[in-house]
Amino acid sequence: MHVKEPEKKPIIIFGAGRCGKMCFDKFEDEVYCFADNYKAGQIYCGKPIISFDELCQIHQDYNVIPATFDNNEIIIEQCNSAGITPTYRYRLGCRSLQDDLIVEIKNMYTCCSSKHERFSLELSGNWKNDCRLLMEYKQTIIDKMIKNEPNDCDGCSFIHHDFYCDNPELKCFNIAGGRGEHCNCKCIYCNVPKLNAFTDFGEYTFMEPLYAFEDYITKDTLIMSGGSEITVSPYKQEYFNFIRRNQCYTKFLTSGVLFSEDIANLLKNDARNSLCVSLDSGTREIYERIKRVDAFDAVVANLTKYRIFSSNITLKYIIIEDINDNENEIDSFFEIAKSIANNLMITVEYSCPDSGSDKILALIEYFFNKAHETGIFAHSYAKSFDQSTLVKVNDIRKKLMYSKVNNKVEFIR
Repeated sequence: MHVKEPEKKPIIIFGAGRCGKMCFDKFEDEVYCFADNYKAGQIYCGKPIISFDELCQIHQDYNVIPATFDNNEIIIEQCNSAGITPTYRYRLGCRSLQDDLIVEIKNMYTCCSSKHERFSLELSGNWKNDCRLLMEYKQTIIDKMIKNEPNDCDGCSFIHHDFYCDNPELKCFNIAGGRGEHCNCKCIYCNVPKLNAFTDFGEYTFMEPLYAFEDYITKDTLIMSGGSEITVSPYKQEYFNFIRRNQCYTKFLTSGVLFSEDIANLLKNDARNSLCVSLDSGTREIYERIKRVDAFDAVVANLTKYRIFSSNITLKYIIIEDINDNENEIDSFFEIAKSIANNLMITVEYSCPDSGSDKILALIEYFFNKAHETGIFAHSYAKSFDQSTLVKVNDIRKKLMYSKVNNKVEFIR
């Protein structure tokens, strides 16, 4: 199984109604026109509406998206009978299931819900075969969603209606594995040195899954590699060359202890590339308790240097019980973040016994209100929360939603 993403073409939305307007808002810059069985000749959302007959004559040069709430299957069948293959359809789905793939120590996961012990495949050492099995499993779930049949994703809080294609893509590839000893921090929450990326078939490097999935990687694929520090990894040049060769982009998950000219140049030469540092603190004392290295000043200085090359910098704050779980430390964190980062992330450590406690939820709400006041975009990392906590996090989300004009606070997966 080898699925490439839909070819980039202008879009024709088939259906000039409320669902069509929703589709237009999502793909606005790519929309050429609308098509409709009853409204040909009119204007909708500033675009002309053509007839279905006209659509049949020109569809080869466009991506066609059926867009209706009530008769979606009917107009999809209308398209199919005319030899038009819809690019996306409005249906239940999940962006993470559709686009994401996670390699984490001994398992691969189809989406961001790995903590919920779903959708996992234990690594066998045969990367090509594991790759095939996982993508086939994704396709099976998607097929069942299209047919409204029971599937393994039923009950997941991330399932919602949106415009999805009918095949899995690989737009976010997160590799949290490799040799954990290649790091210049000793974070108290890190479990990689303990596991050391050893599986039943031996040790692997984070480059191996990249090569196995290379056929699925496109220029629009985001690659993230964790579990080891890229600036001290023996595979760093191989990784940089892989990114350049495939013309994809990456989020550099780095401690920030060392400054890398290669990373700086990649940030400068492709605006899609970004940097993510888990600072977890706003003071030297707390940083050293968490990271167990004396590098706070170096990290802040290096982040300031990276800012010269790119503003696409994320600072992460992992809440750790009895260490940084207080408003004062968050305030100090924001004093640093406001001059460096354009993106913030808050989460809890994996071993936290109660990620949904009133104290943690109050800190998350405080963090997001602080982000709104400071004018920095912020999000949470849901993979660290259990399913019941996600419901509570969504309740916070409802209280912290703002208009697009003023919005600097938003929850994502």
